[in-house]
Amino acid sequence: MIKLGTRPSRLAMIQAEMVSDRIAAKTSEEVKIVPVTTEGDLSGKQELNLKSAFTRRLEEAIENGAIDAAVHSLKDFPLQPMEGLSLVSFPVSQDPSDYLVTDSGAGLFDIKPGAIIGTGSVRRKSLIEFYRPDASVRPLRGNVDTRIRKYGELGLDGVVLSGAGLMRLGLEVKYQRLDPEFFIPAAGQGIIAVEAREGSGIAVLLKTINDSWAETRARAERAFLKAIGGDCNIPAGIYARTHRDRFFLKGFIASGKSIKFSSVSCRPADAEDAGTELAGELVG
Repeated sequence: MIKLGTRPSRLAMIQAEMVSDRIAAKTSEEVKIVPVTTEGDLSGKQELNLKSAFTRRLEEAIENGAIDAAVHSLKDFPLQPMEGLSLVSFPVSQDPSDYLVTDSGAGLFDIKPGAIIGTGSVRRKSLIEFYRPDASVRPLRGNVDTRIRKYGELGLDGVVLSGAGLMRLGLEVKYQRLDPEFFIPAAGQGIIAVEAREGSGIAVLLKTINDSWAETRARAERAFLKAIGGDCNIPAGIYARTHRDRFFLKGFIASGKSIKFSSVSCRPADAEDAGTELAGELVG
């Protein structure tokens, strides 16, 4: 039996099922999904924003043999895994865009003047204030279902969320996709990654479900994040796309009310170096 760990939220369980289905297509072994409650799940503190709070207990569960591998939203995974562990597979890459959820389905440039928009992300806050300086941004945390419920209860005009999360949950809400060319996503947004002990039998199996585009994106975007000294407390983002035989990266970093944008292109084989180069242009 293969024990696949994940956080207990509804979205995390759906993502684990996506990975489980891919594993099941490659092996006759039974795959069992094991919910693991993390520090982030237990804490009621809205200011808790450490990525390790949502991953450490999953890593400890791999270490002590309670699970064989852990499924993560790459956006929420720290730059450095626990010693001896590694992100060995990137099975899924979906639209990295942010979506604006409102009662009317209005977009960022159509929502009423002085609108109040909820988000717990400093990246999203910087972009909202840059494109709509008339808008007010209010802190809003919790899982996707919680934030959608809270924005209505608190009388906000909208909330910005990951489109991939909304699609995976199948939520019936009104929204507008925010073009990632201008509303630049977080590094790793939309990518599902799987962590295991490098060189283990499960790691070998997990590599067979790896998606090459997801891995190219992941390595370039995490190289960018590492080079800017980044985590979820830095207002920065990166967007990757391909056209013909070229790989394009566009990024931004904010400081106060000013935002600096830059872009680079390269061969797909050089994507990781390009992520580092883009960071250098933004922080240099």
